[in-house]
Amino acid sequence: MVEIVIQRARLAETDLLIEIHEEAARWLWARGIRQWEPGTLPRDRLIARIERGEAYLAQLEGEPVGMAILQDADEDTWGARPADAFYLHGLRVLRAYAERGIGRAILRWAEGQVTIRRRRYQEKARAPPTFRHGGEWPSALPIS
Repeated sequence: MVEIVIQRARLAETDLLIEIHEEAARWLWARGIRQWEPGTLPRDRLIARIERGEAYLAQLEGEPVGMAILQDADEDTWGARPADAFYLHGLRVLRAYAERGIGRAILRWAEGQVTIRRRRYQEKARAPPTFRHGGEWPSALPIS
């Protein structure tokens, strides 16, 4: 069984995360979706997220396949909120790995992080807090 491994990104992976973001941004813009404008991701903002342990790199058999930002506070987007929420931002999957369940695996991993960190809710932009599970979640998950 193939597993996706998701780990906190390191500063040495900053350029890789920017490339993953840029590919997703270009793909969206080519389809008329103006979510992320190519070439505008602030490097210093990404570095700050890496340093705070909020940026994650997903790998499949040692190869990078995606990324996500997981935060326990996001006042810029949501305003002041209770300290029992998690915010999943910028889930990106490289197009070469599209439609293989990578995005679902990253979402399942994020759900597990809520449990591990003893949070009651997980919020994703434009989605209600719906993910609640018990048990331990490893950093490697099977892709289904």
